[in-house]
Amino acid sequence: MLPSASAFAVIILPGFSKLDSKVLKQELKVRVPGMHSFRFATPEEMDQTTRGMQPGKMPPFGRPIFPRIAYTFIDQALMDHARIGFNSADFERSIIMNTSEYVGIVVRDGMFACSSE
Repeated sequence: MLPSASAFAVIILPGFSKLDSKVLKQELKVRVPGMHSFRFATPEEMDQTTRGMQPGKMPPFGRPIFPRIAYTFIDQALMDHARIGFNSADFERSIIMNTSEYVGIVVRDGMFACSSE
């Protein structure tokens, strides 16, 4: 996700949820200085920013693993689930862990509701 011309962000939400763009835009305007609009990064931008990650393969982390990701935000709905599962940069391998452990290790810039089921 690209909230401005100079900053990339990762928005983490449950995989079956739908992103609420209006709510996300409102939250980003409050949390990202100078943000006026956002768009999804192109596959090429994602490749360059994340050292080769492709859409669908990026694990739910920003800094310090991906230092060019300026912001990491978590959808509050993730906390409704005891466990989180995600690809580990490979569609053949997944990581499943307790959500509380994930939230304890991820460097995040905020948590707010931005999805619907």
